[in-house]
Amino acid sequence: MNFAELQQYISEKSNDTSIMPFRDDVAEKARWKIERDELMQHYEGIASKVLNEAFPNEDKVILDYRKKIYQPLTRGAFLKAVDEIWRLFSSSRYSVVIANTDFEKWVSAASWDGMSLEQWVLRVAYACRIVDPNGYIVLVPKGNGITDGTKRVDIDIRIVNTKNIVDETNDLLSWSEGQTYVMGQSETIHYVTDEVYAIGRLSTDGKRTIELVYEHMAERLPAVKLGGRTIIEIEKGKPKSRQISDFAHALPLMNSLAVVDNQYVSVMLSSCFPHRFIQGVPCGTCHGTGKQSGVNNDGTQSISSCGVCNGAGQVFPVSPMLGYFINPAPPGVTPDERKVMAERKPIEFAGPDISTIQFLADRRDKLKIELNEALDIQVAQSFAQSGISKEKDREGMYIQIARIADYWFNVMLKSVIEIAQIYWEPIPANRGTITVTAPLSFDIKNEGDLLAEFVQLYTNAPAIIRYPAFSDYVQKRFANNPALARAMYLAVQYAPLSIANENEKRGKPETDLVKTAWAMPMLLLLLKETNGFLDKKNEPLADEAVIALLDKKMKPYLDAVKPMAMSLSDGILNDDFDDV
Repeated sequence: MNFAELQQYISEKSNDTSIMPFRDDVAEKARWKIERDELMQHYEGIASKVLNEAFPNEDKVILDYRKKIYQPLTRGAFLKAVDEIWRLFSSSRYSVVIANTDFEKWVSAASWDGMSLEQWVLRVAYACRIVDPNGYIVLVPKGNGITDGTKRVDIDIRIVNTKNIVDETNDLLSWSEGQTYVMGQSETIHYVTDEVYAIGRLSTDGKRTIELVYEHMAERLPAVKLGGRTIIEIEKGKPKSRQISDFAHALPLMNSLAVVDNQYVSVMLSSCFPHRFIQGVPCGTCHGTGKQSGVNNDGTQSISSCGVCNGAGQVFPVSPMLGYFINPAPPGVTPDERKVMAERKPIEFAGPDISTIQFLADRRDKLKIELNEALDIQVAQSFAQSGISKEKDREGMYIQIARIADYWFNVMLKSVIEIAQIYWEPIPANRGTITVTAPLSFDIKNEGDLLAEFVQLYTNAPAIIRYPAFSDYVQKRFANNPALARAMYLAVQYAPLSIANENEKRGKPETDLVKTAWAMPMLLLLLKETNGFLDKKNEPLADEAVIALLDKKMKPYLDAVKPMAMSLSDGILNDDFDDV
């Protein structure tokens, strides 16, 4: 759609050049809003509308206090789940190959909120996808290059929220900008098509002008839908799709948890604490009448409420530093009445029934667990699962992550970089190819899972199967200490029996057993002496150089051992590792 076609399209939609928001599907935008707003409340920790309204029979004082002390229990679990997706993306083995080296340097520069372009897409943009899957990432040109098609154009990346979308087709996206509205019109509307970028502005007299900003001629829309789970609905006999959040399935649980927690707070404030019953004593000022007499300015007598007891006729002399004074029974009291007054406790407490509070507390705790499980977060209770059950959970998580990654790498990341290159390099012949390879696997197992897997393989699996499990554990366990991780790998390389079980060690040469016992301690010593396996020029030592140093330290120990006919190098175990 070129600029003339865009003008014609707008004219047909609005019957004039003043473009009002003309999206036809009002119901669709309403569905977008409901989902976006509900998820945003939990993502940002904002109390939802239902929580800001009084529960049945709730006192206004309790309502105001409950709103004041609101704590978003759902936000922590939600953010943790989103961060876990980012961690899996970042730690996975994916690749981005850009043929144009200058453009590759530009993409890799920390120019996008302190991140590279791909880091920004994987982290920042994905967080936007969570709460607004029907929104878009849009790349628009800026700078001097927009007036000269032969010059490089700077790029502005924008997240277009669904609340601002005016119209969308296969080759057009328009969105509103600005807070000034005249006759229902937005101050500024941006248009991107598969050929041009244009801006419509509203003048003070209510007329709108359409300005062509840039002809990118990309033959593709410079915008990519954030996306999510695709929902197909049938309207008027035709299928229609829309996107819902990757975490939409957890929204009912998040809403329920927020409501139950607020109910818990409300009931706790109103019914949790014991009520105090205090026997008052006659007010010494009004003598139990609750009234005080006085004289008006005109000399007449006035009767008012006692200012000491506030008209109650009684005071309650209770203080943590004072005792409680009990007046003697007044004259005229019968012996039986006097006995009742003497036996009556001056202060009593009545404890409420806490069964409702306990029910809400138990329900809240159960919802927390269900929410964590729905968000695929490891919780303490899951460790009691059988191995089969945990593997099924992992399979489900793999399917979820693989679905997201397929779109986010193969569509989103690739499209953003390709569109950026169109702006960056105006001459198509100079652009070069861009290849994005999505990760084939994801590191969803925690340290405990990996250790348990290795322990299980330790007694039952051959070394060639056992070693990858050992490697995965070391990589996870020492992710922040690569030098120590390298020492672990070198220890196994030097002494393969280090991960052998007792049956495999039985009958092996004593020299190999000595190596197994001393390899790691000696490597730790070398690690300290070389400041992390570095040479004098502060360059990493090759594996062969480290092994040579290790041999030198091990020589006195090995020389003390009587040589045996067979060495480990002749054994099956070492042959196994040769294939790894």
